[in-house]
Amino acid sequence: MYEYGSTVPESLRSSENPILAELGRRLYIDPNITLNDPYAATLELVMKRTHTLILPIDYMIYTQHRKNLTRDTYIMREKIYNHFMIWLLRRNTPYTRLISDNLIRLLETGILSKIYQRHTGSLLGKSSAAQGDGALNLEHLQGAFIVLGLGVVVSAITLLMELSYSVSKHKKRRSSLTHEPSNAKNEDA
Repeated sequence: MYEYGSTVPESLRSSENPILAELGRRLYIDPNITLNDPYAATLELVMKRTHTLILPIDYMIYTQHRKNLTRDTYIMREKIYNHFMIWLLRRNTPYTRLISDNLIRLLETGILSKIYQRHTGSLLGKSSAAQGDGALNLEHLQGAFIVLGLGVVVSAITLLMELSYSVSKHKKRRSSLTHEPSNAKNEDA
């Protein structure tokens, strides 16, 4: 985690929930952050499965796609906390009310969520099938379909074997029944 004034580790450590408190104890600020590639060292640890990375969702999606990690990493949909965008305006600015009213309207009508979805879609790009969220695609399910196909073939072969056995057994029984009465008639004569 990069230190930019976030209170997440402290909030988690002070949680009454023991799992969240333990998570807070395990979080640390990454000292290896550089300006040109801020999360390179941490992403190496993530790929070794020893660490996880906590970032705002937009930057996480951007980083995941920029580093081409969409097939190897998963972004959790569950949020630890909501983050807010803050507008800094000068006091007594005449357009404060206009901005505030329009932001509330955008939020209440759902237009803001549509804009956000379009924004995250543009970050993901059209080439990403998994969209970085660990969604299952055909490659993940290929093994299940192969096993299903083999099961259908084996069961069809078993069914054919059982039917042929049943038919042959039925024919033997019929032939033995048709031969017995003729033998019985011959014995009576």
